[in-house]
Amino acid sequence: MNHHIWRGALILSIAAMIVKVLSAVYRLPYQNLAGDVGFYVYQQIYPFYSLAVVMGGTSFPVLISKLMAEHSADNSKGQRQVFVNASMAVGGLSFLIFIILFGGAEFIARVMADPLLAAPIRTISFIYLFVPFLAVLRGYFQGSLYNMTPTAASQVGEQALRVGLILGLSFILFYRSGTPYQFGTAAAFGSMIAPIASISILCFFFFRRKNKIKVKQTHSSKRFGHVKVDVPFIKRLLKEGIAFTLTSLTLISFQFIDSLTLVPLLKHFHWGHAKVLEGVYDRSFPLIQIGVTVAGALTASIVPAVAKIREESPGDDLIDQIKFSLRVCIIFGLAAALGLALISGETNHMLFEDTKGTLAMFYMSFNLLWIIIVVPSAGILQGGKSIWQPVAYLLAALVVKVCLNTVLVPRLGITGSAVATSLSMGLVACLNLNQVKKVYRISLFTLKDKWKLILSLLVMTCSIIIWKMVFAVLHFDEVSRMNAAVVALTSVFIGGGAFFMLIIKLNFFKDDELRHLPIVEKWLNKSKKVRVKE
Repeated sequence: MNHHIWRGALILSIAAMIVKVLSAVYRLPYQNLAGDVGFYVYQQIYPFYSLAVVMGGTSFPVLISKLMAEHSADNSKGQRQVFVNASMAVGGLSFLIFIILFGGAEFIARVMADPLLAAPIRTISFIYLFVPFLAVLRGYFQGSLYNMTPTAASQVGEQALRVGLILGLSFILFYRSGTPYQFGTAAAFGSMIAPIASISILCFFFFRRKNKIKVKQTHSSKRFGHVKVDVPFIKRLLKEGIAFTLTSLTLISFQFIDSLTLVPLLKHFHWGHAKVLEGVYDRSFPLIQIGVTVAGALTASIVPAVAKIREESPGDDLIDQIKFSLRVCIIFGLAAALGLALISGETNHMLFEDTKGTLAMFYMSFNLLWIIIVVPSAGILQGGKSIWQPVAYLLAALVVKVCLNTVLVPRLGITGSAVATSLSMGLVACLNLNQVKKVYRISLFTLKDKWKLILSLLVMTCSIIIWKMVFAVLHFDEVSRMNAAVVALTSVFIGGGAFFMLIIKLNFFKDDELRHLPIVEKWLNKSKKVRVKE
């Protein structure tokens, strides 16, 4: 079971990294072509796109996979029941959201203090018609077969088509002197059409699988007959699905609060060029999304496994898996967040041509740690029986975020909003983590572990700072985008390498923990074979 979890997490993480590289490929030229206002337009409607992506790629697939895993692999009737009723439930909810967005686009745009956003909102609403197909097919593969390959392949295919459409349309609009709102609508159109690639890939895997087992199931289908509509099941799936969706949308929820409050606050307190400032503030979100995708990959793998272990043999196996998963999230989340904070200026210059909003990006960097903790910890709680507790924590933190925005934004501008996001999201992470420790009665780090981790982070920090000082001396502190790119990229390898080597050297992870990882497990097995031969 552990091997399935980490192999699945590895597959989805690799796919997530490819998706994020493709995302960076389009965001940089898109921001350069559309400008800060054009980037602001797309970021304003991005929460609506993200909701569809989460419903079709994370929350409902994870829940459906959990329900599939609760039925044994040979219980085809139970899995078929889940498949059919899940299709109806997700289909109904998605169509309702489509109607609300399409019909209420003007009203939503007015609430967001920008009536011109109506066209891109109406365009992005069509993506919800694809959500049921994505959610049910991904959930089927992840839960009944523990197969993450179809999900990973569909994500990469969808993102490739999306990037191609957005860049192609953006170049056309650039040469035709398009307005920022036309750029935003074009990006929304590309994002809305892209799921066609994902559905095609998933259907290919589904029908290939169906053809392989067709002979074995001919008599089974006759015995089980037609699947009936299970109203209690549909209610349960919608209730838990909404809970999973809300917690999966943690980052987007904070971004949506900013969409509603940041520009009005900046305008009210006489910060000039409010839309441009929000476009600058939104620069950090693509970087934090890397943490979301990695955390989502781990969650997609661990939730069905937690559900199955809990049903069949609750005990030490489940506790060990949860403990190791959270240790990995915290350790590498800390390193990633601190590393990004240390090179926030260079990263900003490399990606967006200038250093505007670097201080905001510095504070936003710490959300990389919080989100890597929040998503898996919420998934672990919801994979058990604490469905609504993570949602309650999130809602409380969003209230804190609104309050902090009203206090900090008038004084500090977008930097105040960044501080508000980091503090309130940190609150969610701490509450979730504390609840997991309480429910499963686990302790994640010994005092010795903490000192090892602090030492590793200090070495990483010193190595990055020293390297930046050496580079500045060698290049006479010349300010250029190329130099910023060299410093940012090399610092990742230098700091990350130093951290990883020290963690291994200090034996932070034991052999039995490392065996949870499929690559390490294979390496250890090969080493044993070599020693036996000798």
